Amino acid sequence: SGGAHPFFFNDKMISESLANFGKDMEVPIQDARDFCADGCYEPIFAGKSEFSLIYTPITNAMEATLNMGAAYISSGPVYLRGNNISFQSPRPEDIESFDEFMQIFYRHYHWLAAGAINLLVSGYGNLWKICPSPLLSSLTEGCMESGRDLTNGGAKYHIIAPMMLGISCVIDSLWAIKKLVYDEYSAVTTLAELRECLLCDWGYDMIEPLHVKTAGKERAELKSHRYKFIRDKALELEKFGSGNEEIDKFGGEIATKIGETYMSLLEDPGQAVGPEFKAMVDGIKKKYSTPDRPFKFKFTPAFGTFEDYLGVAMGVGASADGRRKGKTFASNFSPMCSPSDMAPDRKPRNIFKALKGWNNEAFKYVHNFPSPVDINIREDFPAEKIVEVLKAFGRGELGFNMLTITCANLETLDEAVKFPEQYDLLRLRLGGWSEFFITMFPDYQEQQKRRPLFVLEEDDGKK
Repeated sequence: SGGAHPFFFNDKMISESLANFGKDMEVPIQDARDFCADGCYEPIFAGKSEFSLIYTPITNAMEATLNMGAAYISSGPVYLRGNNISFQSPRPEDIESFDEFMQIFYRHYHWLAAGAINLLVSGYGNLWKICPSPLLSSLTEGCMESGRDLTNGGAKYHIIAPMMLGISCVIDSLWAIKKLVYDEYSAVTTLAELRECLLCDWGYDMIEPLHVKTAGKERAELKSHRYKFIRDKALELEKFGSGNEEIDKFGGEIATKIGETYMSLLEDPGQAVGPEFKAMVDGIKKKYSTPDRPFKFKFTPAFGTFEDYLGVAMGVGASADGRRKGKTFASNFSPMCSPSDMAPDRKPRNIFKALKGWNNEAFKYVHNFPSPVDINIREDFPAEKIVEVLKAFGRGELGFNMLTITCANLETLDEAVKFPEQYDLLRLRLGGWSEFFITMFPDYQEQQKRRPLFVLEEDDGKK
């Protein structure tokens, strides 16, 4: 129990992506094959690269689309509908189709991603003035040759890795919006009412000015009951990563569009962002290029969270998949866990069928994005079947391009909370590394208990 230590990379997929993916970002295959993990799992070129990342939660674009450009985590009597985080888009009442909703969603994410990458690139080269890295620079190829510090354009490669957080939550939430609002056979609400549901945390926080206290608690309770009914409908829907081909294909299409949006920012900065940004990027390239080595950024976006699936989610409002305000995302590119305010629901998922979901044709483009899928299995999962899963993963037939496996029963985790001194060697995948379960904060322990359980087809799910 607790055998969660190996991190599995599909070397072929990752090295070929590092070598060939991205306009004017090609890398010799011999360097790409020599990749290693920067810290948790982010691939870099060993001894030849600098690395920086920036968080861009995808959930922010979803909130902005529902809430006219504002984040509703801050909604209430002070900030009313919430703080503005993007441009002011149409009211929910005026968004007439799901296609129109998605177009606005992608525009918001483009806007947010452009702002994030502009922030990162505009400060390039500033770090070395106050925090240079002379020792690491002396060990990194390119720094001695160029006479520049690692943090000042000296390395051979310059990696920027945007972390696109909350992808599984977004897929499930957009699917819920499609089914509960726009599908003629399954719709139960309007987009305007769904927005109110989410601002009021599914009826658990009936905030002003949406519901005025002087109107009486009975009216608020009636609305609260209605919002909780809609939440129940959202929770009943199929979820990404459970083996449902329709939602998996839907998820791949969303991930691809989001990925294409981010890649366009450096592949075509003038068109995707604007002439000022292009001039800034061109200025950096001119400043740091040498006659024998032109400067260029290597873009490696990823659907990742590290351990921040709890911390980042604290600043995100309730989502249409049934998740409560401020509650956890899934780790990295993993399927969403069951709700934090309910008992753990570990409805078994067939491991072979579910992992096929990340391998369908809709995900082909984003297979270039190094992103882990973290799965959980029971302690009695047959070893020979684990070998079968890993071989299929290595052949590129199951899962994504990175995989972690945590082996622990829910009963084991419950006992470890009660009797920690008896389980001091129990380790689980936290998000970017393995951690002793008894040292995790309670919210992380509860998130572990709610992660989906992957089983064999012949398992009846009663164990």
